[in-house]
Amino acid sequence: HFGLPGQARAHLLNAHRLSPTKQSILYALGTFYMGIDQMTDARDTFRQAYELDTSNNTAAVYYASAMISLDQMEQARLFLQSHFEDPRAAEDAFLQAAVSASNWQQVINVLRTRVSQEPVNMDDLYNLAAAYNQIGDNNSAISVLERMIEIDPSFRATGEAYIQQIRSSVSQ
Repeated sequence: HFGLPGQARAHLLNAHRLSPTKQSILYALGTFYMGIDQMTDARDTFRQAYELDTSNNTAAVYYASAMISLDQMEQARLFLQSHFEDPRAAEDAFLQAAVSASNWQQVINVLRTRVSQEPVNMDDLYNLAAAYNQIGDNNSAISVLERMIEIDPSFRATGEAYIQQIRSSVSQ
C-alpha cells in the first residue's frame, strides 16, 4: 500500500481488530504513524504495545522513540530507567530510541557524555563520529576519527578511508 496511507492504515487497524494482543501489528501501526508524522498516534500505539507485555524491551524502545519524536526527552529517559534495572541498559535503550527517532542531537549528547567517562571506547567514538556526520558536522566527525587513529593505530587505514569519504562528500 505504498503511497496509499489511508488504505494501509485501514488494513493495519483491521489486523489489530482481528488480533488485538499481537504486538507486531501494533509495531507496524506505530511505525506507520511515525512515517506519516502522526507522532502522538505513534506514541499511543507503542504505549499500547508496551502495555501488552511490559517485560518486552523492544516495545519499551519503540515507545521511548515516539516520546523522543515528541520532544519528551525526560519522560522517555525516566520511562526507560524504570523499565531497565541496569542504568547502562537504560542508557543504551535511550540511545537506540534516539537513533530510531533520528534525534541526532540527543545521540550526540549521550555519546559525548559516554566518551568523557570512557575516552578510549572505540564503539562510542565511532558512533559519535557517525552522529556528527549525520548532522553535517564534518569537522567534528573527522576530529573524532583522528582521535580514534591516535588511540588505536590499527584503525588508521579504516579511519583515513572514512575521513577521505567525508571530505569527498563535502567537495561534491
